[in-house]
Amino acid sequence: MTGNEIIQKSAALRGQGKYQEAIDLIETNLPDIEMHIQLDARFEAFRAAVEGGNAKMAHEYAATIAADEPGQPCTLSVTLINDELTWSAEK
Repeated sequence: MTGNEIIQKSAALRGQGKYQEAIDLIETNLPDIEMHIQLDARFEAFRAAVEGGNAKMAHEYAATIAADEPGQPCTLSVTLINDELTWSAEK
């Protein structure tokens, strides 16, 4: 599978509510995903963590994205309100 196909499959798993499977797919394949789309892969795993209610993992992805990707949003916020995780990005 190409990197884009991995990201698309992860998004499909996320859409089916299979959040951990979506994250695992990205995690397992991240070293083989083309460098220029690894940010997209990390964001996909981040979204799966948020939608799956995994605040710790969402925070870890947010910190990794912010640290490893200069020029990207400097603040990724994860908020838990009424048992629902949401996220936002600010420059």
